[in-house]
Amino acid sequence: MQKKLKKTICINISESVLAYFKELAEKTGIPYQTLINMFLTQAKAEKMEPKFIAKPPRKKQVA
Repeated sequence: MQKKLKKTICINISESVLAYFKELAEKTGIPYQTLINMFLTQAKAEKMEPKFIAKPPRKKQVA
């Protein structure tokens, strides 16, 4: 069986969100990056969509 490949990315996450997953990692013994991936995998499987009000698009500034 072939192992699923993962892609290395760089994202900006708020400090409080990172702290949440690091605390959860301490409690569970699962690395925080793995926990974040597990959460996102679950969100994808359940076709979750963010519940927020979208900001209006920014106007382009003319130079």
